[in-house]
Amino acid sequence: MATVYKNVSGVSASAGVTNYNTLYSTTASTSAVISTVAVCNQGDATATFRIAISATGGTTAPLAAEFLVYDASVAPNDTIFITVGSSLANS
Repeated sequence: MATVYKNVSGVSASAGVTNYNTLYSTTASTSAVISTVAVCNQGDATATFRIAISATGGTTAPLAAEFLVYDASVAPNDTIFITVGSSLANS
């Protein structure tokens, strides 16, 4: 299988930590590796965020075991880089 690199930059999430969005999804018979996730807060107040890898995707709340980060904070006008190193597959 050929390796195709993708940069999913410029993807934004919802403003609330209880609103869930799919930021990336693998297509049928493919796999993907998540290397690093950048969380950027362009606002003037501290922001709280959550990151999960969910088998179901969509807007449904992930299971507790699917969260990589839960209620972490990023300061105003700051960026946090999270090294994930996780594989996704869709068979």
